[in-house]
Amino acid sequence: DETGTPSQSSELFSPLQLQTAYHVTPLLQQGYNGAGQTIAIATFAPYNYSDPATFASLMGLPNVQLAPGFSPTNPFAVVDGSGNSVSQVVYQTGSDETTVDMEWSHAFAPGATQEVAVGDTATQPSTPQQFYDVYQALASGSDGLTVPNVITCSWAYPEAAAPVETNQILDQMFASVAAQGITMFFAAGDGNVQSYNVMYPSSDPFVIAVGGTNLALNTNGTIASEKAWGNPPYNSFYTASTGGYSTEFAAPPWAAAIQEKYVPPSSQLSPTVPYLPGMRGVPDVSLNALNFSAIYQGGFYGFLGTSLSSPSWAGIYADMNQMAIAKTGKSLGYLAPQLYQVSQMTPSPFHDITQGNNGEFSATPGWDPVTGLGTPDVAALANDLITNLQAGTSATL
Repeated sequence: DETGTPSQSSELFSPLQLQTAYHVTPLLQQGYNGAGQTIAIATFAPYNYSDPATFASLMGLPNVQLAPGFSPTNPFAVVDGSGNSVSQVVYQTGSDETTVDMEWSHAFAPGATQEVAVGDTATQPSTPQQFYDVYQALASGSDGLTVPNVITCSWAYPEAAAPVETNQILDQMFASVAAQGITMFFAAGDGNVQSYNVMYPSSDPFVIAVGGTNLALNTNGTIASEKAWGNPPYNSFYTASTGGYSTEFAAPPWAAAIQEKYVPPSSQLSPTVPYLPGMRGVPDVSLNALNFSAIYQGGFYGFLGTSLSSPSWAGIYADMNQMAIAKTGKSLGYLAPQLYQVSQMTPSPFHDITQGNNGEFSATPGWDPVTGLGTPDVAALANDLITNLQAGTSATL
């Protein structure tokens, strides 16, 4: 299932506003705008290049640069597991998802190159096999694709919806992609946790799950307030940042000790949504999830969901990785262990979200299963990551 939807609001955020709020602007001003980096959109619906092109023009961004082999009239690869890009009719529902992923990864990394890998879904939406095919194609550079630096995906299914054995096969594949040094961001989800626990693949230990916040800005563009995204009564989808615990995967070693510090009040626990310390907690990080401006099918809309938060983080990664390579000659590589490592620095490069809830868990100081480590101060985060890279102390797999 896709994890984003149009929203109704008269006050929509522009790229400039969110670049300013999350302190991305200092990197952009130094020329670290994702140049030389490839961002891949893993998706299960096509898109029309004219929409992100119009968005870029309207928002004062550079033109969207497509990876080699792609063009405005041939803007995506259809992946069927054969190793060759195929020309087939693909499932149309969710084309808005692919479009906004393109627009907001570009908004945060306007100098990066982008490519779109569409799972072959001629008759149905995403399945575990299609996730496998798309990520294998990206990691190997088959199907006409370029091996990317970072991948973002806004599609998922409830973890329990597939057999454990199926998710374990995907987990092995994600571990292999991470070992290549490719960072993968997944939208954590937009559903209330009372309906199901966590989503997969965002609950996989080898991907970075991105939750959502509700951001308000001061008139000068700085953050006035930021709390966990959650809209009572939490009885429908698109109401809250999905968070919680995997019932299948243990917390990875780089996250376990930090996540285990979270202890919810007993009054907040539900028999249907498990609190499972020691298991993989979701999300890892967050970003605003509401009131994103977008162009879709030629019209101007507002969108909401962690499916906007995830591609935004992919763009942020591209900027930081360009900066790391320029300053150290080394890529950041797989980022998850480093995020948990630098979150413990003083001061932390994260805005710790301590207010709000998703209907089951509450945001608290430190990591929590609503907003993860928090949202980034990107300039500070980049500097901390690069300091560790220069010192040879960066956490790894």
